[in-house]
Amino acid sequence: MQFNVLYRRGNRPRVLNPFILLNLVIFIVAVLLYVVNENILKPVAGYIFFKNHFNDLLAMLLFLPYSNLLLSLYKKKDITLVSFWHTFGFSMLAGLSWEYVTPLYNTKSTSDPIDVGMYVAGGMIYWLLLYCFLTRKRVNSAK
Repeated sequence: MQFNVLYRRGNRPRVLNPFILLNLVIFIVAVLLYVVNENILKPVAGYIFFKNHFNDLLAMLLFLPYSNLLLSLYKKKDITLVSFWHTFGFSMLAGLSWEYVTPLYNTKSTSDPIDVGMYVAGGMIYWLLLYCFLTRKRVNSAK
């Protein structure tokens, strides 16, 4: 089974990189979940998770694919956030800076250690999606 998606540019068909396609899908789904959370779940559901932490979980599912999409435009293809430790470190660094550095200059922002955990959890969900996709691609290409 091929994961490359064909599209036409001019007269010749081109192949859309499956890594780029996966990042686009993750990004779009995360945006849709954010819109659903802001407009439906927060007002209707009384759960603290959706009011306080779900958007923090989605932040890495938006930020990591966006970063990888930008990095894929760079000529060197080996610069991506794909490995477990790169994803974990990037998520931890982003969470710590957003939760503990941002309140130093933005008085409306507050620190919450649970939010740092949500950022890291979102990063690990992203890594798991990439890992499952890349492993599935390798298994299918070996057949």
